[in-house]
Amino acid sequence: MWSFKSWRRTGVAMAIAFAAFAAATLTAGSSAALADDASDWLGRAFPASEATFKASRLGGPTTQRTSKRGRTKGVQVASLGGSYMPAPAPAPSLSGGGPIRWIANAGCLSAALHNVIAAVAAQFGAVTVSSTCRSHAHNRRVGGARRSYHLTGSAADFRVHGNVRGAYAYLSSSHGGGLKHYGRGLFHIDTGPRRRF
Repeated sequence: MWSFKSWRRTGVAMAIAFAAFAAATLTAGSSAALADDASDWLGRAFPASEATFKASRLGGPTTQRTSKRGRTKGVQVASLGGSYMPAPAPAPSLSGGGPIRWIANAGCLSAALHNVIAAVAAQFGAVTVSSTCRSHAHNRRVGGARRSYHLTGSAADFRVHGNVRGAYAYLSSSHGGGLKHYGRGLFHIDTGPRRRF
């Protein structure tokens, strides 16, 4: 009789076996020869009854472990083998712009400000974003305004490492919100009313 535990264990074993079979199919040159052997291979990997089920039939190393009740359990180790390929590194910008380095949290920032920062980085060089969202306590510590746009993710402070004059001209002519240039390439932008301070 099959219990829930045996169905669950068999389901996990089937998933592992399918992944191993798929990896073997991808690495082998002739898929036609493997297709003929598929039913034979699956028949060996999944016996008809739970009594004959052995984890070692899946091809992985099996080690014995003792549980708290004194029973021994077979533990199978799975791996991706040689089929794993890490993602390639991002290519440099073709437009001559630079990357954006996020020191502050990028997830809480408004999409409009993301787009402004990306445009500045693409046109005027690398950008380091140093402040986006702040808690009330952090805002008090850094001397922020009581109703700062940083509290809602509607403001960002960043430094331009490339053409600072060009970035300031671009931001003052195209950005519709608040803009402040602290000097030496450090800018504050927000989504509030248009103002320069």
